[in-house]
Amino acid sequence: SLADGAGGPGRGGLATALLAAGGVRLPVELSVRPVWLEGRAYAVVVARDTTERDQLQARLILADRLVSVGTLAAGVAHEVNNPLAYVMGNLDFARRELEALRRAAGAALPDRERLVAQLAEAEAALGDAADGAERVRRIVRDLKVFSRADEERRTSLDVRAILDGALSMAANEIRHRARLVKDYRAVPPVVASEGRLSQVFLNLVVNAAQSIPDGAVDRNEVAVATWTERGAAVVDVSDTGSGIAPEHLARIFDPFFTTKPIGVGTGLGLAICHGIVAQLGGSIEVQSEVGRGTRFRVRLPGGEAAPGPEPAAARPEPRRAGRILVIDDDALAGTSLRRLLSPPHQVEACTEARQALRRLLAGEHFDVILCDLMMPELSGMDLFQALRERRPELTRRIVFVTAGGFTPRARAFLEEAHAPCVEKPVSIPALLAAIDAVVPEAEPAPGQRP
Repeated sequence: SLADGAGGPGRGGLATALLAAGGVRLPVELSVRPVWLEGRAYAVVVARDTTERDQLQARLILADRLVSVGTLAAGVAHEVNNPLAYVMGNLDFARRELEALRRAAGAALPDRERLVAQLAEAEAALGDAADGAERVRRIVRDLKVFSRADEERRTSLDVRAILDGALSMAANEIRHRARLVKDYRAVPPVVASEGRLSQVFLNLVVNAAQSIPDGAVDRNEVAVATWTERGAAVVDVSDTGSGIAPEHLARIFDPFFTTKPIGVGTGLGLAICHGIVAQLGGSIEVQSEVGRGTRFRVRLPGGEAAPGPEPAAARPEPRRAGRILVIDDDALAGTSLRRLLSPPHQVEACTEARQALRRLLAGEHFDVILCDLMMPELSGMDLFQALRERRPELTRRIVFVTAGGFTPRARAFLEEAHAPCVEKPVSIPALLAAIDAVVPEAEPAPGQRP
């Protein structure tokens, strides 16, 4: 029988699934052909098992991502090192200024104007450092989106945000070759995988940049534009590069076809772009003229409205101060959280997960447990399971603070446990909101009043 949730059209027919013996879901591609037998017309339905083809496609997509990561590695390192340089420089300056103020205060209080000026300069340096750290955070976030393994999970997305992420990763490829021109007009949301859609746009943007030689930034441009056309989201990526020869245009979406030098391209990128866009029910077209440039146009069907970004929140006041245990094998990470949360909370940091587990099983009271997910010897997942078996009421007080669940086990655990999770580097409002949601549910310690 046909399984629920038929997919979109494949290259040779309708992509759907059949339920085989034992309830196994079998991906197939259906095609219908008319057949005449003895003067009567029959419809013959052929179901082709696409399991091996789907697995091969997944491996090709991964191979293309690895090539992209290799291509962009130096540029991404440059994009991270720039803000990191002034983060470290400003932090060093602020530390020296504060140390000088401490020494001066210990000897004789300097004049008020000089004190205010030094504090203002240190505050400005710390603000610049925070801006640089935010730039690094965005770059890392874009890389995580691009490399995430849950590429099949589709959500409602704004293509402009995905485009900006791709442009951020390819910034170093573009800036030495051309000016970047953006013209974003309103588009409907699209239902797609964030990682795979990012892969499409990143491939198109990198191809556009690499078609332009270095050294003539003022005479060249890479342009990206979005608009709505008959309910569909349209994305244009164009360049003023070398263009594509007419004899090559018909083959650019063929796997392994490339005109790039050996070591620069595999010929997978555009074929994979075509496959991903087709799976989303969209289309990708190309126009090119040798010596004048190339334009790729992607059309994607509109979907349900995507949730808008939450407005930046001020640091909220907690409903009730609580006792918090921070479990993180990185001592500096634990110290940072302790400084951020106290006061009003009473915070203890522990770098040994086994020691923390012993304290919890012995009955020591904490309103909230902030726990790193990936730790040596005893992971946050193992600690959660141990508490679920012996003190299940404590699992409702756990908030995971993690740099990323990068293993299949970690991703599956987070989906199954339904525990709150805040990603590093932490957003302070998000962390405080997660704590606030847990503290009111926690029982007060014996002898304490809530």
